[in-house]
Amino acid sequence: MADDTGSASPLPGSDASSTAIGAGSSFTALKTGLTIRHYIIEEVIGAGGFGITYRARHERLSSKIFALKEFFPRQFAARQGTHVVSTPDGEGLFRWGLDRFLKEAEALAKCEHPGIVDVVDYFEENGTAYAVLGYIEGRQLGQWLDELGRTPTQAELDRILMPLLDALEVVHRAKLLHRDIAPDNILIRRDGSPCLIDFGACREDIRDRSQKLSAIVKHGYSPPEQYHGIAELQGPWTDIYAVAATLYRAVSGQAPMDSSRRGALGDSLQPLSETTASDYRPGFLAAIDSALRLKPEERPSSIAEWRAMLQSDVPDMAAATTPPAPAGWKLPSASADRPSTSAVPSGVTATSPSGKTPPRASPLPSAGSRRRAPFIVAAAALALIAVGAAAWWRSSDPQRGQPTALSTSGAPSSAEVADRTDPNPSASTPANSGKSKPSSSVASPPHTSDAAAEAQTQARRQQALDINWQVCRDAADQTKATACAAVIQSDDTAARRAAALHLIGTAARNAGDHDKAISDFTKSLALVSGDPQVLNDRGVAHFLRGRPGDRDAAMRDYESAIRIDPRHAEALNNRAWSLFQAGRAAEALADANRSVDATPTNGYAYDTRGQILEALGRKDEAIRDFERALSIDPTQATSRTGLARLKTPGR
Repeated sequence: MADDTGSASPLPGSDASSTAIGAGSSFTALKTGLTIRHYIIEEVIGAGGFGITYRARHERLSSKIFALKEFFPRQFAARQGTHVVSTPDGEGLFRWGLDRFLKEAEALAKCEHPGIVDVVDYFEENGTAYAVLGYIEGRQLGQWLDELGRTPTQAELDRILMPLLDALEVVHRAKLLHRDIAPDNILIRRDGSPCLIDFGACREDIRDRSQKLSAIVKHGYSPPEQYHGIAELQGPWTDIYAVAATLYRAVSGQAPMDSSRRGALGDSLQPLSETTASDYRPGFLAAIDSALRLKPEERPSSIAEWRAMLQSDVPDMAAATTPPAPAGWKLPSASADRPSTSAVPSGVTATSPSGKTPPRASPLPSAGSRRRAPFIVAAAALALIAVGAAAWWRSSDPQRGQPTALSTSGAPSSAEVADRTDPNPSASTPANSGKSKPSSSVASPPHTSDAAAEAQTQARRQQALDINWQVCRDAADQTKATACAAVIQSDDTAARRAAALHLIGTAARNAGDHDKAISDFTKSLALVSGDPQVLNDRGVAHFLRGRPGDRDAAMRDYESAIRIDPRHAEALNNRAWSLFQAGRAAEALADANRSVDATPTNGYAYDTRGQILEALGRKDEAIRDFERALSIDPTQATSRTGLARLKTPGR
């Protein structure tokens, strides 16, 4: 919304005690402790040319933290006490912009998607307008990339990109544009899911009506039509350019050349498909290049079309026609000298730059209702957003890569496999000797009967199956799929094949490939239904993927696991965390209590319960749980941060 900064995450290096917006500022922020409606201002967390963002706490629900945005276009506004007034030369523009601010807040409140910052409330007060947003604890994407220390993998980018595209599709269907997408306006939450913040449509509209303001752009990320400020040229393709520029920065390590310079220099931007190593899908790189074309008509015209291009060479994707642009958006006509690559006539199959036919983009499911109050976590917990595919699930098993389902599969242990000592079950004496060489594990007399020979064959077959299984179990995550293929494709028991699929799915989830993880877990359940650990792990993969409907799918899996095993501590803890994020703290506490009772030695369970208790205002109990979590696991960073927060004087 109308602000130039991250709307729901503290700015790096900001001084929480200051109420001034900067040394050269012509106005000051509202003072700490002041109440606006029901929201008590705690500190300034962002400011720009069109507004100020505060961290605020609800006066009656003191555990609830929000981001409160104040409409304050500094070139047309001044503060008189707590009241905001228009400057003499900006009377009409100030009122018009305020109305636009409120309308944008209303429209965004209807865009319900986990990838869009939540608009909780909006209202007029003190002569201006305010929007109450969900307070998101997370790292800016730019920070995440810098801290990664390497180029992100394809799976890591897909995990962030696909939920973002789904969120943008929701925005575009509401006839809105973001207009300010860049690495600093994409937050990565602690669970790894992305969220778009700081929509720029309102300030762009104000700029269009004012001759005093220059173009509002973000160098390297804004397309040329934003420099010209011509609304008729802007559409979904405008946001698509900005997302592509963000991907360019992620892959290459730097933002693309600014679009204004590219035009002046005859477009010397080097395509990623020509300069980047083969660690990424060719179709993915070609789709980024296509979206970075200077002319709007030469870019993909809709998120659905671009998504199909990005996934054109994903294995097992079915080919289909490219979906049209959303109704209501009119793409500028293609230039005569270069035909459009994005406007595809109905019924014509579109081909990606890689030469493959892109897949059909599935219609976006209706987004589930999002909660209207954000959960509270410590700012220091931002450091727990792990490099790449780190998962924020709560496991009672210290060996995350070894699912407990294996213990009930009936498979022999490593010791049992080792006891079968024949290293070469197929070895035999020369054919002219007239007798077989007996196995070292299964002895047979010189003249074996048919039954004995069959028993020996079966023993050798079982030994081969056991060796395959041991190789599968012992393989590292990177080679798990290859190592376990022999088990899955064999005639081994259904339980062992299901366990192998479970292992492969766990490795995929650890690598951030949640689509594959969900697929493998589902195949495992098809072989052996009702395994609570596999159900729990599939729920975690759904939760981490973060697409529309995924949180509901995760909850269903957790509930199924708990119905089968009412004392499944990990599923109880995961359901507690999901309920807590959905704003259902009382229900979450019941599950957290059950999880602690089931496994009193799990530090994660105490940490989860501590955060829920803190949100419910039960400070002393929260402190005890955080202390217990640290006594079990001294590396529990969120518990350490929680203790520091709760023991701070005045809290």
